[in-house]
Amino acid sequence: MPFTRTIMVALALAATFASPATHAQVYPAKQLRLVVPYPAGGGTDFFARVIGAQLSLQLGRQVVIEAGIDPLQSSPEEVSAYIKSETAKWAKVISDGKISVE
Repeated sequence: MPFTRTIMVALALAATFASPATHAQVYPAKQLRLVVPYPAGGGTDFFARVIGAQLSLQLGRQVVIEAGIDPLQSSPEEVSAYIKSETAKWAKVISDGKISVE
């Protein structure tokens, strides 16, 4: 039994040292995206932009703030079309939850 363990340890060490060295990228390699799950212009958006500016200074990388909600146009037809497309997209969830859309 100790002989098997010795072989396993030797194989593990050989595999570790035989693998080619990998070089990790400097984090973050690209710009960072901070997604705010609320519309732009609110308190949450303001707070996220303040945090994003500080992160940008600390990390030395650009931080992009994105609102997580799709903007809606002002016409009622476009709002209705948006609601219908979302209803179609989430039809199973809506039917399972017994939610009615009027």
